[in-house]
Amino acid sequence: MKCLIFTLNFVLLVIFIAGCGSTRPIEEIYTPDVPGTTADTPIIDTGFTDADQIQDTSTFKICNKDEACNQLPLEDSHCYGECYNEMIYLSCEGTVVDNLCYLLTPPEKPYTKDIIDDIKITHSQIPDYVYVGDRLEIELILTNLRDEKNYLTYGFKNPDSWEIHPQNFDYEGILSFEPKEEKRLRFNANAIKPNILEHVHSYIPIITFSFNYTNYELYAKIRFDKRDEYIKCGEEYFPATYCSTQDCTGYSNYNSAVCCNSIFYPGATCCNTNDCVNGTCIDGKCIYRVPSMFLANTTLIQNNRILIIISDFPEFPESELCRDKYKELKDKLQLDLIDEYYKTIVYNRTGRKDVVNFRWEVLAGFNSDKFITNGDYTFQNFKNSLNDYINSQLKCDINFDDYDKIIIISFRMDLYGFGGMAFGLGNIGQIQYSNGYLTAHELCHSFGASDLYLDMGGSFQYATSLMGNNLGQIGFPQDRVAWGEIGLSDVNENGVIDIFEFARFPESIVIENIHAKLTQKESLEISFEPYLIERGRKMRGVFLMYHIELPEYNQIIDTPEPFIAFDQYQVDLKKIRETRKIKVRIVINYKYSDNDFKRKALNFDKTIEIDVEDQIR
Repeated sequence: MKCLIFTLNFVLLVIFIAGCGSTRPIEEIYTPDVPGTTADTPIIDTGFTDADQIQDTSTFKICNKDEACNQLPLEDSHCYGECYNEMIYLSCEGTVVDNLCYLLTPPEKPYTKDIIDDIKITHSQIPDYVYVGDRLEIELILTNLRDEKNYLTYGFKNPDSWEIHPQNFDYEGILSFEPKEEKRLRFNANAIKPNILEHVHSYIPIITFSFNYTNYELYAKIRFDKRDEYIKCGEEYFPATYCSTQDCTGYSNYNSAVCCNSIFYPGATCCNTNDCVNGTCIDGKCIYRVPSMFLANTTLIQNNRILIIISDFPEFPESELCRDKYKELKDKLQLDLIDEYYKTIVYNRTGRKDVVNFRWEVLAGFNSDKFITNGDYTFQNFKNSLNDYINSQLKCDINFDDYDKIIIISFRMDLYGFGGMAFGLGNIGQIQYSNGYLTAHELCHSFGASDLYLDMGGSFQYATSLMGNNLGQIGFPQDRVAWGEIGLSDVNENGVIDIFEFARFPESIVIENIHAKLTQKESLEISFEPYLIERGRKMRGVFLMYHIELPEYNQIIDTPEPFIAFDQYQVDLKKIRETRKIKVRIVINYKYSDNDFKRKALNFDKTIEIDVEDQIR
């Protein structure tokens, strides 16, 4: 038992510390020159004033099969709001090149200067595409245009997708020309690695010559072979999984891919919902639950009280550390931008403007030299040390437990090379404060969204998305995939946009459909469904942990899921099979911010004797 409890606690610790959403360091983000970026979408008043209250019951709509209501229906199941189309197919909103979707402008073959210091350079014909194993016999023709002697210094390099074998020249040297003389450089170029997927940001050359320190490049794309195990997509073949490096590090890889209407999407898992088993396809990703990511601790429909603490930046004076500086710092932190971003995507997806309600509080001017004494700048130690400093030494009377989200910003914080990182329980760390979209990205993790830039899909179909690491450098960040993960779609396909099924100001917790069964795996499985009660209605909630006990067997387990299994070493399966009964204690704690942004707590604690189903008999 001790081993099991230790293991579970260790897993939860790993989830809190290492299972993090994150953003790449700002300086590593690819920033193309994109003219005409999208402006913010205006938000129109829909007339709703309370996200969980129906204003007009005189008229109603019956939503079609592929639509969802932006209001929780009454008992008659009619929609008293608006019906929104939920038919979602993965499609390319950019330019298709080589059966790949480029949301940004596809790279074009660069112009190569063909006269360098009065030496004209031409070359033999080169095909636009080749396959691995193809060999190109290439000849460069260099002609001195002068009536006098001339010369070129030269050298060359090539990417790892090509192997170069010079035939009549060295790897570097000097070419001397008589007046009007012509010289020919011959070499073989062997295609050894497909690179058609790697032209996302720039064209990859066969070879780059440097003539008198001026580059001259030749180009051809290397296709994947026509293999049966590959995915045929239009005229191209692509592997189902791909690693561009030997150890599969970096973001130019993918573990899943689909071909939809002859367009290949690396990193995607579905074209439409028919491709998802018990899930819904949102922009190429199968979503199975809302919130989708385990880092979520609240939903957007709830009141979210957010504390930001800024440390170690000299531009913030070390004074009045306990005072809320929201008013004077909200522009520097771009907090209005964050508010408007979430209001915009919610309105675009649901037609509602009454959902998002953030309350910000800002503390600034801290110096980590005052509270970090052990050299440990990881987020958890930073937060714990800061909390102790604020309350024990400064006597600020600030309780971290009173907040839904805590964002700590310090360039000294160790975030493993990332610009920002989301941890469990609404905790966020950042190394900079001046980009509101960075904060919006990390907050989106805490509402249930996952990163889209961790594989090659982030360079193609998700390049303009907030979770694809578009932090405003490519215009207004799109909410692809994330809108389904955070509740702005109808993932459970019951005709209601998911977020409106979540409680805002609940009064109590109930559980339903509690089941216990003996399985053929020689285990006892217990499951149940927790709900929140608000205004007499059963609503969904983000429950962070369930405490489950079997008093008869002294078994105590904390689990993030309303499901647990006990094996023959933990319980007496023979006795349970005979009695067909088991006593289960279930404890659920739920915290939220009320209408005045005050912290409220609900508790469910009951011991229930339930019938046990025996699947073996």
